[in-house]
Amino acid sequence: MNIKEISHESGLPYSTARKYLVLLEEAGLLKSSIEEGSRVFEDQAVRYVKRLASLSSKGVPLKQALQKIKEAPYQVSDDSEVAVLQKQINDLTKEVRSLSDLLQVELSKQKSLPERSGFWYHFKAAFSSLWSGLRRKSTPKVQ
Repeated sequence: MNIKEISHESGLPYSTARKYLVLLEEAGLLKSSIEEGSRVFEDQAVRYVKRLASLSSKGVPLKQALQKIKEAPYQVSDDSEVAVLQKQINDLTKEVRSLSDLLQVELSKQKSLPERSGFWYHFKAAFSSLWSGLRRKSTPKVQ
């Protein structure tokens, strides 16, 4: 994305977005390249610019804000309530994965058990007895 697109996506004036992008690049959080005469940044640039703007609007100096972003680059928000919710979501996600793994183990155990009831069990039993009866009748007896 170029600076104009990042400015539009973040809702910041072009000059502010450009300033933040320069700071983020100098801090080593972003890399840019020149394509068709425009400076182009990675897709995560919008998220970083928005986060820097949010921290700045809360009175955090830009150097400290950059340090916070470096310490937790994938954090969505610096709001404590959001951070608590984010942790709960992560914990629940881990728990769901764990339960899913346990369920898969139990299902594999169920599939390995011999079938002892149900329609298909009785259906197979009926036809296997018919089949074995037919085989006995068609096999000539040796005397």
